[in-house]
Amino acid sequence: MSAVEKKHKEAMYFLKRMQETYLIPFEFECNLQAFISSSRSVTFIMQKEYSNKPDFEQWYRKKQDEMRGDQMLSFFNEARTTSIHLKPLNLSTIARVRDMHIDRVPQGWGFAITGKGESVWITPKGEEVHASEFDRNTERVYYFDDPPHSFLGRELRDFSVVTLCKLYIAYLSDLVKELKEKFGGKKS
Repeated sequence: MSAVEKKHKEAMYFLKRMQETYLIPFEFECNLQAFISSSRSVTFIMQKEYSNKPDFEQWYRKKQDEMRGDQMLSFFNEARTTSIHLKPLNLSTIARVRDMHIDRVPQGWGFAITGKGESVWITPKGEEVHASEFDRNTERVYYFDDPPHSFLGRELRDFSVVTLCKLYIAYLSDLVKELKEKFGGKKS
């Protein structure tokens, strides 16, 4: 497996982890940051690994023009720069909490729904502990602040984080496949 394929596989892993940790906002956001870093690194490694192949530079220059000219692909490039060099990305959350019934709250403890729609127990020391027993009572959707509105010339209608990440990894999957077809697999 080439270094490009390994990094691509790593990005897919973090997308899967995002989906698995969807109900825990902090873990979801950590996996999102890792996804953005891994997925964006696919093309960096691609350039390093294949730069000596005949015709690669010409092929890749066209791909760079496509990526630079696309709103969503540029968004992920900027998101990586922000999350790696400046600060974690800010997400907005829309949450809907269904009926909950709490029989007892341990003495000194409290219960809250955070701004991200997470059910938490509040310890006597004021620490928040994820209340997983209420996960089924909360529906949430995460959004990037100022998301892209188009991808490859098509208007986007779903701006949720997971949907945009799936579109991005699908683009990278096609790019890696085309790379292998044109320039062959390279073992690392």
